Amino acid sequence: LKLEQEKSMAYSKGYESAFAMYLEVNKLYIDLLKSPPKVDLAPSWWQVTLGAIGGVLICTL
Repeated sequence: LKLEQEKSMAYSKGYESAFAMYLEVNKLYIDLLKSPPKVDLAPSWWQVTLGAIGGVLICTL
């Protein structure tokens, strides 16, 4: 009987811990969905300049 009680308490403690972690991860996920990270795909001026210089060098070879 004592072993059964200890097993039940351990299971309950583990379940509560896992559920708390789930709630924390779920909150972080919802926060990420509300404000997703921004990705800038537009090239900056120096990338365009270096690309043009590289294109000229390739064409002169």
